[in-house]
Amino acid sequence: MRTKSVLLATVLSLLAVGIILLLAACSGDGGGEESTGDQTTPTEQQTQAPAEEETQAPAETEEPEEEVAGGDIDPCALVTKEEVEAAVGASVLEPQREDFANLFTCSFNDPDTPIVRTVSVNVIVAEHEDQARDSYEMFKDLAPDAEAVAGIGDEAFWDSVVKGLDVRLEVLKGKYDISIKIDLSPDGGDALAIAKELAAKLLGRLP
Repeated sequence: MRTKSVLLATVLSLLAVGIILLLAACSGDGGGEESTGDQTTPTEQQTQAPAEEETQAPAETEEPEEEVAGGDIDPCALVTKEEVEAAVGASVLEPQREDFANLFTCSFNDPDTPIVRTVSVNVIVAEHEDQARDSYEMFKDLAPDAEAVAGIGDEAFWDSVVKGLDVRLEVLKGKYDISIKIDLSPDGGDALAIAKELAAKLLGRLP
């Protein structure tokens, strides 16, 4: 009888141990499933970080704008549309600005023939005064019949070779070489007087 009790106790003990081992194995499997998620080890994080940095686009840098030698100037702010119309006694279109290197132009065109520039103001902005004089002298050499005009700027001449068509007043003032071109019909008025009137307003507004 005692032997049977001992055997029964032994069987129960082995069964209990088996159950405990089975539960332990189940809990271990569950923990393994949780550890297979998206978590990364510190070593993996270190190896991934440089890859992410390499994929970042480098910051864009703005290139500096090219500066015009001698500076910028708005020729259409030196003479207004109303002043041109009052001087020539006729309507003109809205001013059109054109820039080329250090040459700044403002044109006031004929409403009836838009390709015709009734008045155009050209301003060359030099870096130094001697450069402006070189430009002025060059244009003067190209106008052998030019007439000197006193009392305007540092020096000025009037080129009327074409006799009323695209004649111009060239004015030297400091680092500026200014040309005011007038396109008038033969009976369109005194072109030189018009150019001198506009030049006086322009010179008073130079920086």
